[in-house]
Amino acid sequence: MVENPWDRFTSSVCSADKDGPISCLRCGLVGFLLLVLASSGQALSTTFGDIEITLGPAPKGTSSHGYFEYVFHVVNNSTDRPHLVTLSIPAEKHFLPGDSIRELRRTVQVGPKETALLSLLQPDHPPIHGADVAVTIDGRRQEREIIFKPNESLRRYYSRPGYLTSFSPTPLAPLILLSARAARDIQAHPLQWGDFLKSSPTPAAPPRGAAMPPGAKAPPPSKPGLPSGAYQFAMAETWSSNWLAYSRYDGIVVTAEELNTLPAEVRTALWQYVETGGALLVLGKTDLRGLSAVSETKKDGGWLGVWAGFGICRVSPDTNYDTWDDKCFAWLADDWKNTTAIWSSTQRNTFQANEECPVIDDLGIPVKGLFVLMILFSLGIGPINIWVLSRLKRRIWLLWTTPVFSFCTCVAVFGYMLISEGWSGRLRSEALTLLDEATHRATTIGWTGVYSPLTPADGLHFRYETEVIPQRFFEGLEGGARSCILDWSQDQHFAAGWVEARVPALFKVRKSELRRERIALHLEGDGRWSMVNGLGAAIRRFWYADAKGQIHAAEDIAAGARTMLKLTEKECPAAPVTFQSVLASVSWMAKMKDLAEHPQNYLRPGLYLAEMDETPFLEEPLRSAQKRNLHALVVGFSQQGEKQE
Repeated sequence: MVENPWDRFTSSVCSADKDGPISCLRCGLVGFLLLVLASSGQALSTTFGDIEITLGPAPKGTSSHGYFEYVFHVVNNSTDRPHLVTLSIPAEKHFLPGDSIRELRRTVQVGPKETALLSLLQPDHPPIHGADVAVTIDGRRQEREIIFKPNESLRRYYSRPGYLTSFSPTPLAPLILLSARAARDIQAHPLQWGDFLKSSPTPAAPPRGAAMPPGAKAPPPSKPGLPSGAYQFAMAETWSSNWLAYSRYDGIVVTAEELNTLPAEVRTALWQYVETGGALLVLGKTDLRGLSAVSETKKDGGWLGVWAGFGICRVSPDTNYDTWDDKCFAWLADDWKNTTAIWSSTQRNTFQANEECPVIDDLGIPVKGLFVLMILFSLGIGPINIWVLSRLKRRIWLLWTTPVFSFCTCVAVFGYMLISEGWSGRLRSEALTLLDEATHRATTIGWTGVYSPLTPADGLHFRYETEVIPQRFFEGLEGGARSCILDWSQDQHFAAGWVEARVPALFKVRKSELRRERIALHLEGDGRWSMVNGLGAAIRRFWYADAKGQIHAAEDIAAGARTMLKLTEKECPAAPVTFQSVLASVSWMAKMKDLAEHPQNYLRPGLYLAEMDETPFLEEPLRSAQKRNLHALVVGFSQQGEKQE
């Protein structure tokens, strides 16, 4: 991994004066751009017989959320033999306290004279402890390795000899991804972005109404801009078609010209990044068709703000930064800061996560019960056993009654566990989905938790497009250390180490995917609304806001069933609660509960809300789970109602 030059310029973060304009971005940005644009490193290939492997550009910057994407180009130079290639990170493992990813791997079959693009996605937490890439071809591990250093995520603990203390680190500066053209455009405006390059401090302005001291010079007028040193910037060397590759960035800046020339699958990935909570800035006017779940659009001074899904996309009229005022830069600063705050304020350890989304009611050890059991066992195997055998004049039987008594006690304890919990595990899921029926894209956030009396042999399975965030932050010494395996060969397989027996494992999830489910709404001749449930699962409660903002409701609609809606007294407010506030809240569970109890506060004309006791838009990761506690809210963006009305 190439060191990020911006790290040399972002050691300190200055805050803007609340009463004055936002301070200008200083020499760090220009210096970073010069270093990046001057660098021209070429990717090196490593050959293993018929197989040639080239590592693509590594992600830059230090992040505290999301996924890192490592891309490998695998070429099979054989003319007649296919090869099964497995890449595994790390090849050389290091020991550090706390959780870690022991193996991040993926297997792909490459046919003769074929080239395969192998992508390995590393969650931000837990980190990888080690370096280099191990290569296995047709079941044989190669002696040589690919030199490679994984990107390091933010450490959430520190260690001392024989002691481990968990802590909450200082939040990182937001990480912003710049397109190549956007970086050059910024560099071409030194008056706007690099005017404050002087090392001497700027004189402070006197209080309002106060006279200038004799001989003092008035401070130079400040220009609108971003706080100096408050951001990390990384330039995009390649564009991925997987939205998870962008999930680690707090903001993305791209020019309209570049956006229009990107492949369709890359543009879709950027739209998904926005819809799952990202902040995208487009420099120059462009066509935003393809964005899903658009809830609000605002124009101000030539700028366009589009709130789509759980995120926001802003479009500037041009790249003439000299015409941007304080308000424009304040929008960007707020967008990027809010994206960072979402993840820095919602990290929990196992106990806190189980309180937020309970998988089991009690995580504590039954100390009283175990103490009583030990007392009874001691009395039974000792005094009572000896007394009974003495009465029978068979004290020699102690040689076999003692182990039998111990064995029966163990069987009783194990049997009690089976009776109370069984062999299979438990699954708890809470999800909120924004379903755009026009673009057929569903964006989901939520919680999923599992609990198993025995460690599941097959681990957990998630889909490729799901971001999974384990809630095991700041565990400290009490939480132990887990060595985890993540396999991307068939799906996102959390193969080992993620779930321990009798300990709940909870995850926050985000995903964006193509879905065809829909609700068919129809305005009947008598003025009432009807609906057909096409979501694939029974709906417990349903609300629909018509074009006038009136709320219509129904209950208990089976999958595929048709029912009539009843007009309620509820109406949409003039300023409904945004869905972005759900993602930004400290407690997703509390916000989703409020949405289910007060749907009128969130719905806009043309939207519907379905409450379900299934999670059709969120996978069930524990396949052996028999006890399921599932709950989902689906907000539908449907235009058919307005057209028929």
